[in-house]
Amino acid sequence: MGCGSDAANGSGGIPGVGGSGGTNVNLVGNLTVSGKLSIPEFMFVDGDTNDPTSPNEPNDGTDSNDIQPLGNPAIVGGYLGQIGKDKDVDLSDFYRVPMAAGQTATLFTSGPAADFDLFLYRFDQDGELVLVDESQGDARIEQVATPFGGEFIVEVFGCSVSAECVGSKGGSGLYNLVIGSSVTLSEANLRNKLSSQFEFVEGDVLLPEGLGIWSKKVSLPDGWYRFNEQFDLKRSEASPRFERWALRTHSRLQSRTAAASTIADDVRPVSPTVLAVKHLRRSGIVGASPNYIRRSTATPDDEYFPLQWHYPAIGLPAAWDVTTGSSDVVVAVIDTGVVLRHPDLDDQLVQGMGMESTTIPTTPAMAISSVEAHFTEPTLRGRLRPSRTTRMESPGWRGAQA
Repeated sequence: MGCGSDAANGSGGIPGVGGSGGTNVNLVGNLTVSGKLSIPEFMFVDGDTNDPTSPNEPNDGTDSNDIQPLGNPAIVGGYLGQIGKDKDVDLSDFYRVPMAAGQTATLFTSGPAADFDLFLYRFDQDGELVLVDESQGDARIEQVATPFGGEFIVEVFGCSVSAECVGSKGGSGLYNLVIGSSVTLSEANLRNKLSSQFEFVEGDVLLPEGLGIWSKKVSLPDGWYRFNEQFDLKRSEASPRFERWALRTHSRLQSRTAAASTIADDVRPVSPTVLAVKHLRRSGIVGASPNYIRRSTATPDDEYFPLQWHYPAIGLPAAWDVTTGSSDVVVAVIDTGVVLRHPDLDDQLVQGMGMESTTIPTTPAMAISSVEAHFTEPTLRGRLRPSRTTRMESPGWRGAQA
């Protein structure tokens, strides 16, 4: 089907429909569509949109009953921003939905001016709202996930509609919320995710080295620069790739302001660092990042490690976070020897000697082979079973080194 006189010959029309990619369309006549429209059960509409013809059912979360129920799976079409000319600003939408462990809620925001965030809560046994997950990125895609199954509260929060969002200019917009369906985010989206649940140094911002934008900013005493009306930055450390900048906020950012109070106001986290990074990225500094705290988590890949209760008992996993040892260190085994064929000892033995003998063996086998004859194969890795039918014939076999 083509629209306009040029569509038939392929030189114009709507891209992908009849023509070969033209953008100027001259509609001819009226178009009538008839038939039956079926809406799937998993399709929902935000209860308070900007459509004056749509029934208004508030889901602003002013109390625990002001939450719109959804099924699972669900796709929701919604809106945040100014509702009409004389009505209040729609700052948040709350949805109640059952979710299984590992399921996700993914938010897709429409429009460059809209900056919406996604929060996941649940009610505890005392009826208090508890934060479960959050995503406060600067991109048009946010995602949260459930660590366990149950009933959850999903909040779509209009950061660009709120006065607390740095650089907010009243960015209203549409969104789609997808719940229960598997949505795999790109690596870039995962990297851009911001959350107050991540460990970082509050008041520190990392920026790419050598941006040179500070020459255009207002210089303040003690090395500070006025980035905008909400926060200042001061370079505190430089490296070949990143510069560390200290952040200080003004009174407007230090307190939350909202059009109306909601059940999440005391639970929804507000981090000046996260909000500043969001604005820096939206200002074109895509490499802006919080100063994350990284911790090593060295864990053995030995399939039998969970059976070796004594390692956690002596705090060894915590020590592995500091060091996993060195092949230059020689450990003396003050015992009756080791099993040569043990897989953990392959290529790990050095020449040993008996503590009660002045004879120095010339090979590791000489120091250990006689001891090994008095042991059977280990029943589990790291455990030895002594033989009941043999006995030690010489104390000189003790003290083999590994």
